[in-house]
Amino acid sequence: MPSRFGNVVRVHRRYPGAACMGGLFGGAGIVLFVALPVAASPLGDSRWLPGILFAIGCVAGLVVARPWWRAATRLDRYLVAEQGVLVWSPQCDDVTDAIAWSAVKRVSARRVTWDDPDGRAHGHVIPPVMGRRDLLRSFERGVPIAASRRRRIVTAATAAAAILLFCGPPVWFGAVPTVVEIVRGEQPRSVFDLARLCTGGAPFRGAPAYHGAGPHPIAVVHSTFVAHVVGPGDAAQLVACGHVTGRLDPKPATYCNYYGGTVEYYTAHFEYDVREARTARHVATLRADSGPPPRECAERYVFTDPGSDIVEIDLPPEDDQLDSAFNAVLRNDAGG
Repeated sequence: MPSRFGNVVRVHRRYPGAACMGGLFGGAGIVLFVALPVAASPLGDSRWLPGILFAIGCVAGLVVARPWWRAATRLDRYLVAEQGVLVWSPQCDDVTDAIAWSAVKRVSARRVTWDDPDGRAHGHVIPPVMGRRDLLRSFERGVPIAASRRRRIVTAATAAAAILLFCGPPVWFGAVPTVVEIVRGEQPRSVFDLARLCTGGAPFRGAPAYHGAGPHPIAVVHSTFVAHVVGPGDAAQLVACGHVTGRLDPKPATYCNYYGGTVEYYTAHFEYDVREARTARHVATLRADSGPPPRECAERYVFTDPGSDIVEIDLPPEDDQLDSAFNAVLRNDAGG
């Protein structure tokens, strides 16, 4: 680019470090400010919380950094030409100072002094700019110093390392899991999460699909918790929601007396609605009866209903009974 001092060899812009650091620390501070109350709310258990906080941090960082960035881009730039330096102001869109190499009198660590054509002395403070050291060396030597490719590589590598250090963990542990979960579907954090399908909750799109040859692990739910897993491992493909359809005997099989009330145990018929964990699609309906009553009473029992001193409990089937009742579905060939 031609100028009054010949072709421009290099342009030194204001260093946007304040904008970058302000954005990083401002965004992180706002995320911490938001994360503390959110973590204590019902949203604290949301799988999408890390991704949401990361997005908030990015937006907040951009908002915080914007004033600094605009200020850095509107401040003076130093155009190093063949015969001198032009100080150009983006705000005025004009050259505010023109410093010829031959007019430079003194160069210090922060200030340059020179004489204009009329012999009047002038001074200019060199602010933090990119390549400031080369700019001062240009004033000292009276020649333009081009940007060093090696220094650019080192600067770019340092900037990349800093970005990776500050942004890598939030991206990897926050944004990536959220994006993966959105694309692949929500996965249960443990087999106990599958109980929500028995209370009207949404299925887990990321759960293993029910297809092909068995075994097809089944999470058996009694009331609102997973009581047993039929099959190998805990990556259940199916969820069996159990409920009582009737009692084998109207009289309790056994009972236990405690201070504050009595617990009566009944034998009953159980029916299980088997659904696919991934889609909540109905697969089968199975039945099983209660197992034997407990031989001994527990040392204590907490009565949660103050209006009643008698608690009736329907005994669920034992694990080996469930394994036998669900064996056909466990080994079934679900097809493609």
